[in-house]
Amino acid sequence: MTKAELIEHIHGSKEFRGAISKKMLGMLVDAVFAEIERAIRKEGKFAYPNFGTFLRRRRAGRVGRNPKTQEKVKIPPRLIVGFRAHQGFRDRLNPRAR
Repeated sequence: MTKAELIEHIHGSKEFRGAISKKMLGMLVDAVFAEIERAIRKEGKFAYPNFGTFLRRRRAGRVGRNPKTQEKVKIPPRLIVGFRAHQGFRDRLNPRAR
């Protein structure tokens, strides 16, 4: 789903139909994601109940290889974002057969 599709879907939902313009909704979506990014950068995580947690993780440096020349290349350590889904979310994705 793209940002435009998300905005269109929310705008067409019963709860928001006619209550807010698409432009304002786009600004709201941008603000929410900017705040999520800030939380991950500053606090190292962002948790949303019944959905999951985004975590800042450190990936260790390693030695890689240039596939064209086979030359060894040092890849420095870096920060990445991981996601751990809430158990309820995982259960909704994979309903158990009853």
